[in-house]
Amino acid sequence: MGNYPKDKKNKEERVIKLTLDFKKQVYQDCLDLVEKKNQLLHHEIKAAQEAGNDQTKSSAGDKHETGRAMAQLTQENLGKQIDQIQLLQHGLNGINPENKMDKVEIGALIQTNEMLLFVGVSLGNLNVLNQSVFAISLASPLGNAMLNKKAKDVISFRNKNVEILDII
Repeated sequence: MGNYPKDKKNKEERVIKLTLDFKKQVYQDCLDLVEKKNQLLHHEIKAAQEAGNDQTKSSAGDKHETGRAMAQLTQENLGKQIDQIQLLQHGLNGINPENKMDKVEIGALIQTNEMLLFVGVSLGNLNVLNQSVFAISLASPLGNAMLNKKAKDVISFRNKNVEILDII
């Protein structure tokens, strides 16, 4: 866990003062990433539809049927991915980044002795204003372990003690 060097000096340097402005930027970056993924998937589904349409114009028998079936399968898979993106968008839309939190819950930005976390939807590691922030959901093992914890609480996660230094 954590992608930081182990020496104490670097650990202290990575602790930042959490502000609402930084939290809003993290939230906006999450929204932007999900929107980019949504646009990419819509572009891919359009390309798959065009490929399927091209296959229907062909008269090559079995090859024609196989190509059309593959295009249909691709469209179905992309449709499922779009459904997942819409769930992420819905989850993010339920967060008000202006709210200050005093415990770990959806919408919290958390500074631990190991990393910065944003609790909302699972998007992985984000680079926000040159800071590494992990976007996680409460359903993740770490999110679940931290639920309702407050600053100065320590949890054991994957055989490591993780101290919550600050929450906003």
